[in-house]
Amino acid sequence: MRKRLFGMISVCLLAMTTLAGCADKSGEEKQTGDIPAFVEEDLNQGNDTIFNIGEGYYYYSKTQHGFRYADSATGNDLYLCNKPECRHDGNEFCVATNEKYNIERVCMYGGRIFATAIEETDTQFKYHLLSIAPDGSVLNEEVTFLTLEKTGGIPAKHVDKNRLYIHRNVVMVPFFLVGDDGTKTIQLYGTAVINLDTKEVTFLDEEPYSAENTEISEITAYGDYFYYCRAGKKKTILYRYNIKDGTEEEHKLMVGFKGNYAVLDENTIVYTKSNNKVLCVYHRETGENEEKVNLRRWQVIWYQGEVANGFDQGYEAIDLKTDGEHLYVMEKEWRIWYEDEEYNPIGSSEEAYVHVFDREFNEVAAVDMAEAMAFATEVRDETQDFYLKYNRKMYFEKDKVFCVLPNENNTAESYVYVCKREDFLSGNPQFELAYKREK
Repeated sequence: MRKRLFGMISVCLLAMTTLAGCADKSGEEKQTGDIPAFVEEDLNQGNDTIFNIGEGYYYYSKTQHGFRYADSATGNDLYLCNKPECRHDGNEFCVATNEKYNIERVCMYGGRIFATAIEETDTQFKYHLLSIAPDGSVLNEEVTFLTLEKTGGIPAKHVDKNRLYIHRNVVMVPFFLVGDDGTKTIQLYGTAVINLDTKEVTFLDEEPYSAENTEISEITAYGDYFYYCRAGKKKTILYRYNIKDGTEEEHKLMVGFKGNYAVLDENTIVYTKSNNKVLCVYHRETGENEEKVNLRRWQVIWYQGEVANGFDQGYEAIDLKTDGEHLYVMEKEWRIWYEDEEYNPIGSSEEAYVHVFDREFNEVAAVDMAEAMAFATEVRDETQDFYLKYNRKMYFEKDKVFCVLPNENNTAESYVYVCKREDFLSGNPQFELAYKREK
């Protein structure tokens, strides 16, 4: 039945993430065509929208259908293509806008830009991993990791969910296909694993794609391993994949784990349970789990005159991050109501704390990101609060902390702010605009 089902796949589409950004110089005519060797060992856990290189940044523009480079010094925003006299109109020679490919996910790794893309022919869908020279001179098909025959007419779908993950020259590509078993529309999951050195393609599951395969999510990496979650029938399970021998190992975490975790080192995984209100640690070598911190703070719910009303309650951690030395716990926001002298509601605000713990789980800082970013953006209205609440992202780069915000229309994460890590750890970050994408 399974093979019959696969043969009936209709118009299919790679999914699971957003069109993202990239970065390097374009507009200057270069004829070398050279592409840097792979030099980046580890997965870049940072910004998945705009790729900064100091002098400027790369990104992929949905509206302009192409890879672009924005120069911070000059303000020039150009297509990432140095072909002489190219019209950048989708022609087959244009590196930036080639309409042969429907670009899906984008990242920067080892000095070049990578993207997953779908090529549609009269009879097939071909799923490629592309690489692009940072000077806009060359676009290569690194490998075709999946080919499907056209057999029907189900429309293509996009699901914005995950990034393109590359770690130690191994690429992990989660995807799903939209199919039809003759009676209903179905989704078939798969995860391709691509070795950039050998171009070998394998899959995490026995079948490349199947309705019985489990979708993987929350992907990260450390050492020689990819980490990710699979949803079981009654619980979420954390796995790690050995990129050297292709084996998969299950981690037995405590009941209540929903997929929120951070890898501190190969032997130590921090995660949350109990509605993301308890920090726990899993020690891989011993298999031991222990509760470390109950996430609690005084929650002010409303003001009556000068009297604050609230209660001490465990807050919900919506995300965990680590810079290798500290654990950053991102708290779900609480709304605070303010009332006038007659106790009539007159306004509200959001508190969006990030709590910072050291390796011994001592809290060393607590930063209200809604306040810090409102100050940085000079916007304090409810619309900006809404953006901060639902779109906040953080990542780390050496001695800096970055925060990503959407544009005014809430259509893309386009504004990136930066502060010194030492200032953040002191509890008083001074965020400034680092760069932005306006198109």
